[in-house]
Amino acid sequence: MTRIVSPKQIVFYADEDGNEPFEAWIDNLRDKQGRRSIINRLFRVQQGNYGDVKRTAKSVILRTLKPIGRSIKAVRKLRTLDEFAEGYFRDHPDEIDDYLTEIFQDYAEDNDTGALLASLRVIARVRGVSDMAQSTGMSRQGIQKALSGDGNPRLGNVTSIMKAMGYCLVPQKLPSMHTPH
Repeated sequence: MTRIVSPKQIVFYADEDGNEPFEAWIDNLRDKQGRRSIINRLFRVQQGNYGDVKRTAKSVILRTLKPIGRSIKAVRKLRTLDEFAEGYFRDHPDEIDDYLTEIFQDYAEDNDTGALLASLRVIARVRGVSDMAQSTGMSRQGIQKALSGDGNPRLGNVTSIMKAMGYCLVPQKLPSMHTPH
């Protein structure tokens, strides 16, 4: 894991007509897994975890992402990565299951708690924090605090939140780990 900067906020720009080139680009990708991987990668970048990059004199290029290929002439509005991802998963709820699997697999590899919590926070908003609060017995604020960038949730809280989303935490053997004989 390569940490280049402290956590930042990623924003998406809109042109003078209100169109967001990034959203149009990602919606046109046919590979659903690729779309989820890009969103997941952006949460890691937002936490300062750039991963595999190429540095140039003026920028840092994420090797797994391709440029949009269009410059943006005027800024009309900004959307954060959280807002973008929330809208994306509201429009593509069928991708949430695979996305959760992917973010937990990445967490098992890099222990990037901030990226995991940011991703879970987005999915919690898509699923409805108020409904989750009722089913977990936690307050809305408690859920939001547990999933905040500064959060350090107890395992019981994460388990309750995952259960309210309709999931459970299940151990999975890592391919590189060997059991003692």
